[in-house]
Amino acid sequence: MGYNDVVMESTDQVGVRHTEPRDFDAIGALCKRVYPDTRPWQPEELASHRRLFPEGQLVAVHGAQERVVGMCASLIVHWDDYATLGCWEEFTANGMFTNHDPTHGHTLYGAEIIVDPALQGHGVGHHLYSARFAMVEHLGLRRIRGGARLRDYHNYAETMSA
Repeated sequence: MGYNDVVMESTDQVGVRHTEPRDFDAIGALCKRVYPDTRPWQPEELASHRRLFPEGQLVAVHGAQERVVGMCASLIVHWDDYATLGCWEEFTANGMFTNHDPTHGHTLYGAEIIVDPALQGHGVGHHLYSARFAMVEHLGLRRIRGGARLRDYHNYAETMSA
């Protein structure tokens, strides 16, 4: 199965497709449901992602109305330009992805992946990651690198390390 087959894959009424401007408000609302205390992706950031690397921006949609139930945002970076424990802001140019480097980069940086809390555990994230892995193969990249938010970690940061 090729990259475009995976991106357009649809099972259990969940499909994965490239992010479109019509998805921006729904992505913002999804972010608020997943991380209610964090500023959601802004339309200008999402537009920048699409402009720089449209094939790296994906949404999982449910049903005929294509309700956005998950999303992932990615860019290509040159691994050697970043410290192993570099911060998200560095890897993403403060969320704008203006450091996207398809010419010299060989690493897909997974800047974000989120799934609607009501559908977590139902394979939505699997569909998004399948599309990401297919993208890496299709583009001939060496690896995927990413980090993860530690939800509610701020409540424990003084008593334990990440």
